[in-house]
Amino acid sequence: MKGNGGSSSASGVSSSSVQDGNVPEKIVNEIKEKCKLSGMTELSKEQLFSRYGISEEYVMYSAVLVSGDSLSKDEVIVIKAMDEGSACSVRDCLDKYYDSVLKESKEYLPDEYEKLEKASVVKDGIYVRLFVSDDAAKMDEIYNSYEK
Repeated sequence: MKGNGGSSSASGVSSSSVQDGNVPEKIVNEIKEKCKLSGMTELSKEQLFSRYGISEEYVMYSAVLVSGDSLSKDEVIVIKAMDEGSACSVRDCLDKYYDSVLKESKEYLPDEYEKLEKASVVKDGIYVRLFVSDDAAKMDEIYNSYEK
């Protein structure tokens, strides 16, 4: 009998990994609960692709929060790429974006520059993240608590 409620692993994906698939969203939801994120808004996938120059074909799942205040550079970005090569491409796009924001802030927003200087784009397998926040260390702890 075909189709037994989706628990078949014929596609190579077990039902538990399908349930656990959108890890970026789970991580960012926990960050929203446990960290100070005033005035943050979620970005759609389309906004993610245009803002950071990331190709849609590289991204399996993503969750992104950005400051609604133009003076604040706070961002919470967690992306699960399609594969290792895609993760490298996503990292490169975020690095380019981060470098431009860092350079711009150095001249115009010294307080934000200090916060940005402590941040970095991190690739972890097929996951890529960037946390720009006063709570970045706590965000890293939350991120690291998830099995990926």
